[in-house]
Amino acid sequence: MTNYNAPPDYDDTREHLWNFFQSVKTRQPSIEDAEFGNNAAIACHMANYSYFNKAAAVWNAEGKTIERG
Repeated sequence: MTNYNAPPDYDDTREHLWNFFQSVKTRQPSIEDAEFGNNAAIACHMANYSYFNKAAAVWNAEGKTIERG
C-alpha cells in the first residue's frame, strides 16, 4: 500500500469550489456531476441502512433500492 500525504496548505474544499465555478463560468461539465453525487449519496444511505439494521446492505440497481444482504 502506498500512502499519500497532501501538502500542508492543500484545501480540498477550495479545489472543489474552484472546479464548480469553472464549470459554471465555461459552461463545461463538472468533474463531480449529478451522477457522481447520486452515487456518493447512495453509498452513504447504504452505510446508514447497514448500521441501523445491523446487516449488510446490497444495492439493487434494477429496482434502485437498498436491500438486506
